[in-house]
Amino acid sequence: MTPYLLFVKEKRKMLEGPEPPFPDLIKRLSLDWKRLKEEDKKKFVKGAEADEKRYAAQIELFKKKK
Repeated sequence: MTPYLLFVKEKRKMLEGPEPPFPDLIKRLSLDWKRLKEEDKKKFVKGAEADEKRYAAQIELFKKKK
C-alpha cells in the first residue's frame, strides 16, 4: 500500500457523520495530502515500507508452498 493510501485509510476512519460522496472525499483528502508537511508524511512512508516488506515475505512463503 502506498503512503497516500495509508493516509486516506487513516483519515476516512476519523470522519464523523455521513461520508461525503467519494469524488468529493478524494479531492479533499488529495488536497490535504499535498498540504501535509514532509515530516508528517514520514509515518505513512514508514508504514508503506513495512507493508511492502510484509507483502514480500508473504509472497516468498506462498512460493515455497507451491
